[in-house]
Amino acid sequence: MGDFLILDTLGNYGFHFYSAFPQPTTTFTVGVEKRSSADYYLDNRSRTPAFLFQYTLSGTGTVILNGKRHTVSGGQAFFLRFPEDSVYCFDEAENEAPWHFIWILYTDKANESYYSAITQRTGNILELAENSRSITALTELYRAAREDRIRTPFDAQSLFTQFLCMLCNDCMYPETKHSALVQNALRILEEEYADLDGIDRLSRKLGVTHSHLTRVFTAETGSTPLAYLTRIRLQQAVNLLSRTNDPVEEIARRCGFSCGNYFAKTFRKHMGLSPLAYRNSTSNIAYENIRI
Repeated sequence: MGDFLILDTLGNYGFHFYSAFPQPTTTFTVGVEKRSSADYYLDNRSRTPAFLFQYTLSGTGTVILNGKRHTVSGGQAFFLRFPEDSVYCFDEAENEAPWHFIWILYTDKANESYYSAITQRTGNILELAENSRSITALTELYRAAREDRIRTPFDAQSLFTQFLCMLCNDCMYPETKHSALVQNALRILEEEYADLDGIDRLSRKLGVTHSHLTRVFTAETGSTPLAYLTRIRLQQAVNLLSRTNDPVEEIARRCGFSCGNYFAKTFRKHMGLSPLAYRNSTSNIAYENIRI
């Protein structure tokens, strides 16, 4: 976070642009505060509909969500949707002063899917490193506001969207060290995707039960082994469809699908169109690589 953590001047900045020209519609406020008294008490049951993300830089604060108390400290954030049965406050008897935090509040329901995806994965209390992509993006948004570098709605929307996307990245695709079991599973899936005839064979190779592998793998990666295998196979398939003129049946076999019909059904389910339609849609574009 660099010198951001030692800024003496704190401030809150709101953005809402009015113009007849079509433009992004997100309204947000971003700020940095230090709180150390019980006067800081926010009851969210009757607040105007909005979303709040608040990250603790130092000290501690209290969040009460559905009657359960949480103490949030440095490296922790909370993500709330108003109105709801929640409170956040500084408790002089329990919290460490000053509670120093950065926050952003936004009102656009079009971005509700970000909130839902993140909280379904992590809950409302998040663990994020100070140098994580999302906190770095939020810091940059605050700096831009403080330095008067947000002059147009497109400046604001760009920085705001970058923060939300980085938050999804950090929460849904965390850069974690996997256990030896999951590391070995990932290696086998990446190397032998075309030959694996199911997760039972993978679990036998690893010397564990199907249920144990699925439980551990899902907890560490956010995906079941079968879903991960399917994604690898589809990744290979879209590259072959784009780069070669090989028959669909051959591509299906090379990617580990049992037959062309099953491949076509799976491809349509995940990609929204048939393999041939996908090939035709990319026939005039020379893709070096395609990520799905």
